[in-house]
Amino acid sequence: MLQKASYHEPGMSTGEAVRRSWQPGFRALGFPVKVRPGFFVFIVLALVAYRGPLGPWLAGSIAVLTIAHELGHATVAKLYGARAEIALDMFAGYTTYEPSRELSAREKATIALAGPLAEIVPGALALIAMGVNPLLPPDGAGANAARAIWWAGPVLGLVNLLPLLPLDGGVVVATIAEAISPENGRRYAQIGSITASSLITLGFLANPRLRPLAVFSAALLLFQLYQLRSDRMAVDVIEPPSPGCIAIKHLLDQGDAAKAGQYGSTLFRQGGHADVAILVARAAARLGELTTSMAWLQAAAIASERPELVVELLEGHPDFVPLREHTAFGALHLVLSS
Repeated sequence: MLQKASYHEPGMSTGEAVRRSWQPGFRALGFPVKVRPGFFVFIVLALVAYRGPLGPWLAGSIAVLTIAHELGHATVAKLYGARAEIALDMFAGYTTYEPSRELSAREKATIALAGPLAEIVPGALALIAMGVNPLLPPDGAGANAARAIWWAGPVLGLVNLLPLLPLDGGVVVATIAEAISPENGRRYAQIGSITASSLITLGFLANPRLRPLAVFSAALLLFQLYQLRSDRMAVDVIEPPSPGCIAIKHLLDQGDAAKAGQYGSTLFRQGGHADVAILVARAAARLGELTTSMAWLQAAAIASERPELVVELLEGHPDFVPLREHTAFGALHLVLSS
């Protein structure tokens, strides 16, 4: 039985909030899959960038193997008792899951690794079936299908294993770091990723042959810097963080969003602090209670002396990414921005 926190909008049950929030486009292996417009734009870009026979093969391979990647995450999460949902967007897909219990660091790392493996293995098997060595780039006339599968499967899968956030390899590193240091582990992983991405970008820029790749490493670096800033704002809306907020954040770091939400809602009734409301909103979002999460964000904006920070969190914090799928997201964003 899925454990749900007993905090929600007045007059709205938890079940109703979940039913409003989960609106899958289709289902794959029983998992709801949302396809955002950005994913179609990405496929069209692949067709435009690679005109000719390679384009359709590459677009199709990316679409199929991206779904396989996310199904890897979702399937292992389900094995650990979590409910998972998949979304496909520009340049990426992502899987959100709500556990029914606290997951260990090993289980979280396994979920993260399952995605790239579910991308690499089918791609490699398809290449072997075609008589192509998956360890080498395919060449020769008529090798468009093999080249597309090689890039979309083994290559992108291995790239995802790099120990850089937000790639899956970076998620594994961050999970291990958080297990060692619950309070500072993720920040250490972020700083390590930023340092490595900076060095990689400088290396690409210094080599004329690799210089075009600097665009991608620089984009990754900018995302990491923005993410670090968003994470810091998530606990710095009011300075300094109270012992109660530290306790809620610790529960979130340990994967117990239900308990974090219950404790935070009680604490908010006692003091009405914005930082508490934001942490409860994060807990609700992790549990799939997106309408409830939006209500708590609005409460945070009302209670905060700097409501613009709440808007930035809504736009950038990873816990709030699923809120963008909700039908009321635009209205909430407008209310917070006004």
